[in-house]
Amino acid sequence: MRVLFVSLVAVLIDQITKLLVKFNFEYGKSHDILGDVVRLTYIENPGMAFGIQFGGQIFFTLFAGLATVIDRKSVV
Repeated sequence: MRVLFVSLVAVLIDQITKLLVKFNFEYGKSHDILGDVVRLTYIENPGMAFGIQFGGQIFFTLFAGLATVIDRKSVV
């Protein structure tokens, strides 16, 4: 159950930060976070990790859920 809770918290934080960036940053414009060392640029990725286009969003959602359940069983 702990793995599912941590996963839920991670997804919520991820989605909230994405919404904050989407509504407060201009697309393609960089913002300095730590001077010239770290910059944040708002871009969108229509695919999964690294832009991979494989199976669509429903497939990815089911795959991620299944991976979480399988991972939980291996921890117990």
